[in-house]
Amino acid sequence: KILEGLALSSVKFIFGPIYFYYDKQNEYNFYFTIFYSILGGMIGVVFFSYLSDLIFKIWDYIKHSFRKTFSNKNNTFSTPVADVDGKIIINYSYIETGKSKKKVFNPRNRRLVRIWSEWGILGIAFITPVLLSIPLGTIITTRLVHSKKKVFIYMFCSILFWSVLITSIFELYHVATFQDLGKQITK
Repeated sequence: KILEGLALSSVKFIFGPIYFYYDKQNEYNFYFTIFYSILGGMIGVVFFSYLSDLIFKIWDYIKHSFRKTFSNKNNTFSTPVADVDGKIIINYSYIETGKSKKKVFNPRNRRLVRIWSEWGILGIAFITPVLLSIPLGTIITTRLVHSKKKVFIYMFCSILFWSVLITSIFELYHVATFQDLGKQITK
């Protein structure tokens, strides 16, 4: 049961505290819920931080191999003819003539860019546990910030904040779902 909750917290964090808090079989208290939620979230951050490096190395290799294999180079040149006395050195270079593809920015990407430009790693780390997901937020911050230590510290603070907040809300209102929470708050 604990491993399921840790796995849930490491991928989609917002459901981790809820899973631990409402586990009727083990009945974790407030502190255990926070501890296991943070542990699961940080396992996800560390795992996806190092996995993202591997994924991007593999992606770059595949992209390079694909370009090398399927590029539009014309390798069939005739022997050059020159009407001069002496040696001539001829260098060939290949020019890629294809237009670079424009990157498509959908509204979600624009919001992420705006958050990054206004708030930096703090903004991305803050929204990662609840709006993005641990894998996506970690991959984004790992690509944009080269210090893993900095990524781990900001993610830990964000996961700690959200874990305490979510667990406190459920402890305070004693509700079972978000719908019940909405009904309690609007009363």
